[in-house]
Amino acid sequence: MATRKPRPGSLPLPKDDSSDADVAADPWWNVARRSGYTMTEEELQPLKDAFEADLLRREREAAFSGLQQARAKAEQLSGAVRDAAFEDWIRRCVVDAERPDEWTQARTLYENYLAHAQRFGRTRDQRAQSVLALATLTQWGRMMATQFTKKRRGAGWYYPLRCKRGG
Repeated sequence: MATRKPRPGSLPLPKDDSSDADVAADPWWNVARRSGYTMTEEELQPLKDAFEADLLRREREAAFSGLQQARAKAEQLSGAVRDAAFEDWIRRCVVDAERPDEWTQARTLYENYLAHAQRFGRTRDQRAQSVLALATLTQWGRMMATQFTKKRRGAGWYYPLRCKRGG
C-alpha cells in the first residue's frame, strides 16, 4: 500500500528560533540584520528615512480620507435638515390658492421660506444648524418643482400657493 501525500497545511510548520513577538516588535531592518545580512549604518539610513516618510504619508492620507468622509456625511445630513425644513414650511406657512389671482410670486415664497427656515428647530443649536443648511434659490426651486407647478407671468414665476397670515 502506497503512502499518501499530505495535504498542504496539514503538517506542522518547523519551529523558528525567534519568537513572533520579537519579530513584530523589531523593525524590518533589525530582523534582516539578525538573519545574517549585514548593512552598514550609512547603507541602512536611506531605507529608514524612506520607511518613515512613507509612514508619515500614509498617516496624512488617512487623515484627509477621514475628513473627506466626514464632510460627505455632513453634506448628506444637511440635505436631510434642508428637506425637513422645507416640508415644515410647506405644512405650516403656505396654503393652496383658490384663484389664479391669489398665486404668489416665487421670490416672495422663497423669502418666506428663508424666514421660516431660520426659525426651524427646537433648540438654539438646531436653529443654528438649520441656518447653515438653508436651500439656495436653485435648490428651493427644484424642491418646489417636485410638488407644485409654476406658471410664467410678466412679473416672473408664480406658484399656486399663498402665504398664511402671520406665518
